[in-house]
Amino acid sequence: QAQVAALAAGEAELGDVPEDLVVACARHRLPLFAVHESVAFATITEHVVRQVSGERAGDLAAVVDRHRRMMTSGPAGGGPDVVLDLLGSDLDLRAWV
Repeated sequence: QAQVAALAAGEAELGDVPEDLVVACARHRLPLFAVHESVAFATITEHVVRQVSGERAGDLAAVVDRHRRMMTSGPAGGGPDVVLDLLGSDLDLRAWV
């Protein structure tokens, strides 16, 4: 068991969420979110972080620190790897892309 709460699938590469992924998620009763290509991975992650950990994410200093770490981690903020590292280190959440 993967113990996941939901799956977010980006539409940038294929234009739409693949039908076989939609069917598989429905079969396993796993919520599936289609993510438009204009939505940044960091935007979704910050929203989830705020929902999962209101106390930690509600702390302005923590939000600013996470933002700073994302923006200073290599070209273009380091991409999803930096965000995933922040989820693991700040909230002990595991996520994969």
